[in-house]
Amino acid sequence: MQAATEQETLIFADSQLGYRFDVRLPYSEPSGLFDGAAESV
Repeated sequence: MQAATEQETLIFADSQLGYRFDVRLPYSEPSGLFDGAAESV
């Protein structure tokens, strides 16, 4: 977050020089689409 503007900044890059490695993002299944891998008949 930038202190001056109090906003987050995203930087998009098309070069491998702009890549950030070992970044972890939170993940959750879309609402109502997770069935716990149960098969239906």
